Amino acid sequence: MQPDDLLKLNVLNNKGQTVPIAAFASTRWVKGAMQTVRYNGYPAMRISGSAAPGYSTGAALKDGATGHPTAARLWF
Repeated sequence: MQPDDLLKLNVLNNKGQTVPIAAFASTRWVKGAMQTVRYNGYPAMRISGSAAPGYSTGAALKDGATGHPTAARLWF
């Protein structure tokens, strides 16, 4: 799996409609130390983010969990 493959996945927005992650996210390679991320022994990916300007952390967490792109800025 490559980072761009994630953009092909769909999530639900706040209206219950499926939208591609590419509608509100992007991917890029970053040079750094080699690291292996695993969860329960399986390859995994770190997802981090922050509240967009003008939104509270609580709103970003709620909107990020529902796939709403307005309040949350996510990094993979």
